[in-house]
Amino acid sequence: MNLDRVPAPETGWAPALLAALPAVAVLAIALAWTLRTPSTPAEEAPVRRGAAIAFGSLWAAAGAAPLLLPSVGWLPYYALPAAFGAWLAIAAALAAWPWLAAALVLGVAALAPVHARTPALEWGSDWYLRRAAFFVGGLRDVMLSHRPRLEPGTRLWFGSVPNGVGAGEPWFDPAFHVWYRDSTIHGARLSAYRPRSPGEPQGADLFFRYDAASAGWVEIVAGAEDVARARAENPAWEADHRELAERFGAAGDWASAATEIEKLQAANPDAYEYSLDLATCRRALGDETEAQRLERRADSLRTIEERRAR
Repeated sequence: MNLDRVPAPETGWAPALLAALPAVAVLAIALAWTLRTPSTPAEEAPVRRGAAIAFGSLWAAAGAAPLLLPSVGWLPYYALPAAFGAWLAIAAALAAWPWLAAALVLGVAALAPVHARTPALEWGSDWYLRRAAFFVGGLRDVMLSHRPRLEPGTRLWFGSVPNGVGAGEPWFDPAFHVWYRDSTIHGARLSAYRPRSPGEPQGADLFFRYDAASAGWVEIVAGAEDVARARAENPAWEADHRELAERFGAAGDWASAATEIEKLQAANPDAYEYSLDLATCRRALGDETEAQRLERRADSLRTIEERRAR
């Protein structure tokens, strides 16, 4: 009966019910016409209502039984097999009161748009799928306008992804194959970043972050860029590149991490933390001498900062 969650349409009840009126009206006319048609005499087609109710009830119980297992998590659409049996039993029980059955069907039909507009963070819900379509459609439009062409082998990495975009879902990566007509282009969450293996096809790595304030996607340029211009266009430039450097380091891509930290250090030379981070990168790359020099520089900068704080 579309009551797997309490109806609470985000657009309000009135708009949701108004959206249902055309379909409910058509259904009501069809039901009225059907109920005006003389039914087959009972003696010609005997209805074993009791048997139908019992069969439907057993069907519903069998369909619901797997949901009682402790290893099964709950999602509303898991109950569909049980619902089929339950509705068979309900239909048989209401066979003697066709107008009551018609009213029940109309009520369920009216609930459909209310249910569809009730927020629910699960893939089985209309609301969630429409939300995913909104974000994915926006992502497609931004990518094709900002990056209409991509060289083969390009990998796209997305950070701060809003729930509902589908990054990490099986269909997310193939979407880029379709949009760019190139099966060598791949997309995934930034948290899944890894450096390319030696035998892997080469290509560009592009990074993006969803900006909730502007409801859009911001490209984070790894490597050489016009830092002054980038900082003017993106107020979160430093935080973005700090996160990117951390991701590179976590994936063992120390050369890329060092490049990002060098940019951060050049933009904020008094921050001793960047000297320490860069020292970690240099040590991981086997340059112990440079790592020690950077650590001494970090100690000096920290001392100056502490004196200023006094």
